[in-house]
Amino acid sequence: MQLRHVGIIVTDIQEAHFFYSHLLGMMLISSELEKGNYIETLTGLQELWCIKYMTEEGDIIECYLRPDKPCYTLGHMSFTVFFLQSLLDKLNHYGYITTPIMVNATKTCKVAFCQDKDGNRIELVEEL
Repeated sequence: MQLRHVGIIVTDIQEAHFFYSHLLGMMLISSELEKGNYIETLTGLQELWCIKYMTEEGDIIECYLRPDKPCYTLGHMSFTVFFLQSLLDKLNHYGYITTPIMVNATKTCKVAFCQDKDGNRIELVEEL
C-alpha cells in the first residue's frame, strides 16, 4: 500500500495556488470543475472545483474549493524540502507564520511547521 494523494479544503483558489505552486514549488497538474453523479454521490454537492498539485517526486495534493465551509481537520502534511531556512524566509516574507527550525530527536532532520491560509498544517523537513 502507498499513499495516493492528500485532499484538503481551501476557501480561495488563487491563494491556494500562490501558496502551493509559487511558494512551495509544486506543479499544477489540473484545475477543473467536477460535476455529475460521481461527485454528487460522494459529496452531496452538484459540483466541486478541484485543483491538483504534484511534487517533483510525484506526491499529489488535491485542493477542493469550499468557501462556504470551514476546513476539515487534518493533522498535517509533511514535505521533504531542500534549503529549509531559505523556504521559511520566503514564507515569512509573504506573511505566513512559521515555527522555528528544530532538530528531531534522532538528529537526522531539521523540522519546521507552517500553515496555509486555510489553516492546513504543513511540516517542512530537511534531512541532515
